[in-house]
Amino acid sequence: MALNIGGSTYNYMNSFFNGRSQSNGSKNVNDSIYSSIGDLGVVKSGAYKKLAQKYYANGANTKAAKENASKEIKSNSNAAVASASKLLDKNLYESKSIKSVDESGKETETTDIDRSRILDSLKDFVKNYNATVKDAGESDNTNVLKSASRMVSQTRIYTGNLNRAGITIGSDNTLSLDEDKFKNANASDIKSLFTGSVSFGKNTQEKLYQIYSAADTNTAQSAVYNANAQYSVSTGSMFDSMF
Repeated sequence: MALNIGGSTYNYMNSFFNGRSQSNGSKNVNDSIYSSIGDLGVVKSGAYKKLAQKYYANGANTKAAKENASKEIKSNSNAAVASASKLLDKNLYESKSIKSVDESGKETETTDIDRSRILDSLKDFVKNYNATVKDAGESDNTNVLKSASRMVSQTRIYTGNLNRAGITIGSDNTLSLDEDKFKNANASDIKSLFTGSVSFGKNTQEKLYQIYSAADTNTAQSAVYNANAQYSVSTGSMFDSMF
């Protein structure tokens, strides 16, 4: 933005933030004279206040956007960790007698795992896992991106195991659940997918917690304005030192 004084153009936006001298053609404008005249006019017009508010608001908005994004990632990854915890419960896969009634009213009794209960937990897990993947993929936090990348890469290692339980991996790294295929899947395949120290469920829960921790670290980072009045965040190296 510029102010015209006696035929000379005075760039008060530049003067306000940088204090640089201006020139009118081949003639240099003396900073001390034009700066005083320009500043007086700008102060009276209220432009300084407007400029300052707008200039610093950009940094504040960036800060707010980053904090909101990190909060979303934390919320979804935390929910996914909780969902995974339910699926890791071995008691969930104990066979029990299940009675059912067909359309004709005939009652039958079979021995199976509680698929209905597992399915409810699984749908919740898939929903939260997908939300975490999508939010993390849009993050500008390096540690969040690294952790999410490791998780989706690890998930693909379990492609065969997941397919047998009715779960497929999309091109966008999200999961899709085929409920009919799940209901007809082998009980032992479902159990092995979510129980044990090297299972998909256990390893994915650990990766989800790493994403949560990375996002949590980002929201706790100290932020300052640098010499150019730009908002800057110091990124940690917690995960870089581990890998």
